[in-house]
Amino acid sequence: MSIDSLHKLDGGLVDRLRLFNLNAFHKFAPVLLGYTMDMPFAFGRIPFEPHPSDVFLVGVMGSGITMLTQVAHGLRSKGDMSFDDINEVVPWFHAAQICGQDLDALQPYKPRLFKTHQLHEKLPEDAKFVVLFRDPRKIFLTRYRRYCNSSWTDYARVPRGAISLENFAVGIFGHESGNEVWKFIRLFLAFEDLVEQPEDQIRRIGKFISPHGRLSEDVLTVAQNQSTRKFMQEHISQFDDHFVLKHLKPFEEVPLEFMNLKLGVHAAVL
Repeated sequence: MSIDSLHKLDGGLVDRLRLFNLNAFHKFAPVLLGYTMDMPFAFGRIPFEPHPSDVFLVGVMGSGITMLTQVAHGLRSKGDMSFDDINEVVPWFHAAQICGQDLDALQPYKPRLFKTHQLHEKLPEDAKFVVLFRDPRKIFLTRYRRYCNSSWTDYARVPRGAISLENFAVGIFGHESGNEVWKFIRLFLAFEDLVEQPEDQIRRIGKFISPHGRLSEDVLTVAQNQSTRKFMQEHISQFDDHFVLKHLKPFEEVPLEFMNLKLGVHAAVL
């Protein structure tokens, strides 16, 4: 479907949401496309030399990447919750620059963790990767709730629920993308397994990201307890991405206390 045709969907609301999203994420564009004002990035990759122990947490938006991030951070930190937003301690790789974070800096705990939604071709060649999968139907519904029936929708000045599932699919996902085969050290996870078999899956993650291949039972228990849906919803302000969103133009004038009420945006994604 052409961009012009979007004007006709749901009275133009699909196009309004599309333009809002483009405006919200325009600061990411130079990084994701692989260039800055000074120097293009080689092959679209950010100039970055990973440590051998660095771990990238990879999943598309809506796959449950926030929960995976909390699990991995809990495992390496023994449950340290002394952060305001989890993106402060586990940098969102392609947003770190606009958030004033130095990707090369040491992190409070080892291994260094980085969260990303990007394809293999945009990521460093030498690193560890935990790749999260989820039923694509659930991902679609999660994205629909986030963009079409939450406070994100309010920011876009689109009535909640006014955009149909069908038109959201046409207007937002009407494109194709590809990826190369993952050739690196990797751990593949399914979100459903992480939710239904948390003890086994968290143990797998711990063994994979630990430089020594092992973690104590106490650490594994803390990571499991602090990554439940109930726990994360009780601490929702630490997982609502406000650390990143406040740098995006549409949110610059939103009061902080209002930003912290975005329960509808993320609760369904955890």
